[in-house]
Amino acid sequence: MPVNMQQIVISPSEIGSHIGKENLPGKWAYIGTNQSQLLELEKKLGESEKIDIREKMARIAKNSRQKYIDYIGKLRVPEDKSLWLASRLSEKNPFLSNAFLHICQARLCEEIINEHTDIVLIIENKNVRTIASKKTNQKSKPLLERNIEKIKCWLSEGFLLIKKRSFFLAKYIFRYFIVHFFIKSKKKDIEKQSAIFIHTFLNPKSFSKDGRYKDAYFGELKNFLEKKRKRVTYMSQIPNIRDYYKLSKKIGKSSEMMIVPDNYIGFFDIWSVFFRSLQRIKFDKMPEFYGVGIKGIIDEDLKKEWLEGWSCVSLLYEPIFRNMKKDGVKIERMIYTFEGTSWEKILCHSLKRYFPETKIIGYQHAAVSSMQLNHFLSEEEMKITELPDRIITSGEYMHDSFVRSGYPAEKIVKGGTIRFAYLYDKKIKESMPSNNILVTTSINKIEAVELIRKTILALGEKTGYNVIVKCHPHMRYSILKKEIQLELPQNFEISEKPVAELFETSDFLLYTDSTTALEALFLGIFPIHMESELGLDMDKLDFDPEIRKSFVSSEDLTQELENMRKMKLEEIQEIRRRKRKKIEKLLGEVTEETYSLFLD
Repeated sequence: MPVNMQQIVISPSEIGSHIGKENLPGKWAYIGTNQSQLLELEKKLGESEKIDIREKMARIAKNSRQKYIDYIGKLRVPEDKSLWLASRLSEKNPFLSNAFLHICQARLCEEIINEHTDIVLIIENKNVRTIASKKTNQKSKPLLERNIEKIKCWLSEGFLLIKKRSFFLAKYIFRYFIVHFFIKSKKKDIEKQSAIFIHTFLNPKSFSKDGRYKDAYFGELKNFLEKKRKRVTYMSQIPNIRDYYKLSKKIGKSSEMMIVPDNYIGFFDIWSVFFRSLQRIKFDKMPEFYGVGIKGIIDEDLKKEWLEGWSCVSLLYEPIFRNMKKDGVKIERMIYTFEGTSWEKILCHSLKRYFPETKIIGYQHAAVSSMQLNHFLSEEEMKITELPDRIITSGEYMHDSFVRSGYPAEKIVKGGTIRFAYLYDKKIKESMPSNNILVTTSINKIEAVELIRKTILALGEKTGYNVIVKCHPHMRYSILKKEIQLELPQNFEISEKPVAELFETSDFLLYTDSTTALEALFLGIFPIHMESELGLDMDKLDFDPEIRKSFVSSEDLTQELENMRKMKLEEIQEIRRRKRKKIEKLLGEVTEETYSLFLD
């Protein structure tokens, strides 16, 4: 190997000390998820060649997903089974756990190192850096943490632990006093006779101005069940603490039979879960993953889980159902939104324990990306995880996908898309596409910044293009603005209008992982997916890559739009019809038979 050939593994903070050195490798790659950091590196290393990692990362993630699902399933379950089921590692949700992302990054580094003998790898995560350093020809040892840095880390972790646990206690003690002392409870009516419970989620849009309730996930299911002379009770979770008091009052005034789960949480239950969550899950030894030692990555994920106390909310479902049993509540069946999350696992586990006669129905309410690993279980996981008695899917594709992944075929039933049932009443657009473009961002801040930034670079001040940016309901543009580092052009607008209203004047949709892409295809709007250069691709249309266009750079986006402008109306209409037919397999039509699946 030539003397000047070297493989350097460093953190982003160390890059400044290397710039200007002789024989610095001419190629570099950034392995991380920080968009602002990447932009700074591109400025500093402008003369060097940046390696495009996107395709490699996508391929590695796709090839590793099932191996990772099986790997997690084979881990030794702690004695406290519920503590494991409530953990984010057990859930495998890439939106919450970074373990799978970091494992893929480690494999990516190994591949890059094998291909390039002259490169700087700038790696965000400490454990990924450690794994990569062992694979390089780098003679110097990675920088060791100084004692002062370790002390700062301990103090920071201690502060985080106190902060998060204090917030949990304050949040649920506040909820306890609200539901027990300030809101009219319907508990006595609920305990009188057996009912079908529908577990759902509330937000300010769940109630109209006159107080009427409309469920976003289950539509007319309640009315259907009542026509069959079934008593129905909504068990409605309120995720956002800011909306809690206001929505609790609306529940109390509503004509619906409705409670929040907190109605059955005792004061001492909160403290019991608090102390229980202080237990840590640890693994002494762990097998390698494709020849890579990943214990550090797994330990980091478990430690972060413990510090943040993320499992507390899920663990509360055990005392909730125990107290419901004590109070004489009779649950004929429990219907809930199926996503494979930890709270669902505890819900099923607790119901099987305290209400063994209750039939449990999970409803998979929307399309999911193959990278949303929480929806899939390994054979080993199915031995320890309580599954619902029936899982009703949103359509044909997810039914087949679940069966192929190993779920018991007798538990999976093809249903329809209640959440998007209105789409079947909509006609496909028939006109030539205009230059009106809708951008719907992800809840993921990193991807939202990347999408808006690239759109501005491609279409900012571009003659004829009108761009409307609709941020995710839980993400405000003011939060993203600083990291975008670009002023909003005159032909761009930030909108708070409902997406359904914005669709009426839009012909193109730019997105990363939003479910708006599903609606767009039904309506004849052309979705264009941004392939992120940073993280995992969570596109919900990855079941058929040809169903949408994709772009990586701003230049790619401009070219895709220009190509569409050259097409004839007949071609465009044929594409619209073909795509709608495909999406109907993903989101099935809702009929009375669909609702009857919840009762049979």
